[in-house]
Amino acid sequence: MKKIFLIAALLLVAGFGLQKTVSGADNMLEQGRTIFEANCQICHGQNGKGDGPAAAVLNPKPADFTKPGFWTSISAKTIAETIKKGKGQMPPFGMDEANIQAVIYYLMHTFKPADAPKS
Repeated sequence: MKKIFLIAALLLVAGFGLQKTVSGADNMLEQGRTIFEANCQICHGQNGKGDGPAAAVLNPKPADFTKPGFWTSISAKTIAETIKKGKGQMPPFGMDEANIQAVIYYLMHTFKPADAPKS
């Protein structure tokens, strides 16, 4: 009987840990989405294709996050540096590391094609 109680208690504790992990991922995704919509969507577009309202006047055009080639040519570290320092016509954004990581998490989990290489 003690073993059954112990196993049940361990499963219960493990279940709470799993719930926190899922909630943490959901929170990070939501945080990244909010930041993307406020700062990035104007150029990169709602669907990450580089076709936002401001893209029409930009040369070169903003990155298309839905293309496997984008993910082949870039790493999460490079994306973070681009957000921090800007690149070309993209201005630097004064975000802390947690917000930058949330944006990268959002990009990877929302726009990155399944057949894109792992980064």
